[in-house]
Amino acid sequence: MGSFANSIHVRADDSAGVVEAVSTVLLAKGYEPSDQAPHADDWGIGGPLRAVRVSKPRDGWVSLLDSELLGIEALAGALSEHLGADVLTVAVNDSDNWVYTLFRSGELEDAFDSMSEEDFLAYFDDDMADELGEMLDDGDVDGMQERLLEHMQQFHDRLAELMPDEMRDIHERLQSAEPVDAAEMQRYEDWTQSQMPRLVGQVNELLSEMFPGLTGETPLNHAAAAASSPPDEDELREHLPHLRPLLAPGVGDSQVIEALSARSTFAEDDLRSFLPLLGIAPIYADLSYRYLVEFTERELAEEGVAMAEDMMFELGAGGAPY
Repeated sequence: MGSFANSIHVRADDSAGVVEAVSTVLLAKGYEPSDQAPHADDWGIGGPLRAVRVSKPRDGWVSLLDSELLGIEALAGALSEHLGADVLTVAVNDSDNWVYTLFRSGELEDAFDSMSEEDFLAYFDDDMADELGEMLDDGDVDGMQERLLEHMQQFHDRLAELMPDEMRDIHERLQSAEPVDAAEMQRYEDWTQSQMPRLVGQVNELLSEMFPGLTGETPLNHAAAAASSPPDEDELREHLPHLRPLLAPGVGDSQVIEALSARSTFAEDDLRSFLPLLGIAPIYADLSYRYLVEFTERELAEEGVAMAEDMMFELGAGGAPY
């Protein structure tokens, strides 16, 4: 499986102000402060626990890593409105494509996807392509998100079925933030490590099963998509007016167009080239809340990245995760 890096970037020079804004927004959504963080094995979709890591300012940006994958755009839009600031989200989808969404003073200013709508629909069979195509035509982003979330929940349930009873019990308690003692956690981690090669194969089979529209005839590949339908430069230029206020000193339009046009085999490679044009550390092309543990503080520091605050929340009764 490829990368699912994702992050939020607030145009600000003050981490404390961003931390306060995150707290205000999430408390209003029904979250409560917590001393528990989501477990590393959580998928980050709709769980009761949520965590946000907030960075120190770097070149006019404060960056956030949110454990709730489906909530980053809602959080970004709310932060943009609360702070009256530009807020950018970036994400990599299984290394196949990368996207950004830009909010300006709470309004959606611009959005980009390195895979076109036509290329996206080409990887699904006719029935699912028609369904998703209608949602795209109608602008039904919420419907698409709900449809994909439904599949992900089914996938999560099927994944749990692969586990032995004891491991499934521990896994479900971790998902619901119920207590798990140290001995159980150790057994769970030992089992996960020992069974990972087998699980990877079964996970890939489940993905194909739970997303039956995937044709499998053509690999969902960033470079392959570009070969079938190269990016339209005129369309790419439509993003320039929205991005110019954010560009780092000395960056010109041609560099932006080149970055948006790139179609490498791994989408994160192209995002890594785009981020510095805005003054954002390129390492965020490889970072998410879950991936952060794979980097040492020294490695982050070498990229000019340092974390300022680790915020943890739990969804209260009646709260909405997104």
